[in-house]
Amino acid sequence: MNYAQQMNENVKELLTARNISIRQLADAVIVPASTLNEALKSKRGLAVDVAIRVADFFGFSVEELSTVSPNEIIALHPQSNLAKDTIGNKLLLSSFASLNEDGQQKVIEFAQLIEHSGKYKKDYSVERSKDVS
Repeated sequence: MNYAQQMNENVKELLTARNISIRQLADAVIVPASTLNEALKSKRGLAVDVAIRVADFFGFSVEELSTVSPNEIIALHPQSNLAKDTIGNKLLLSSFASLNEDGQQKVIEFAQLIEHSGKYKKDYSVERSKDVS
């Protein structure tokens, strides 16, 4: 198996393990989903610029993504939520950008209201006490 094929297998493995669709990954790395899908099916693999963005998205170097076996790739970063956080942030920003100025102002005001409300603040002391026991 060559480097491109190894990277393709690892990307597919990461997509499956993290429950991320090709479309979500494509949106996050700013490449058409059809281009990404075709690249992952081919023996040639991803273009260099796309490979760099995909590796960054998953928190790997291009070298790791193209040389480590699919079984080991998940073990390197089993708890990483970077990919899901990135998708969520991009979707949120995209939705916000689609609003007109009035809508954006209302969202900002609402976010500030929530920020100052104790109801939506997470209590981290509960999680810390679980970790200690």
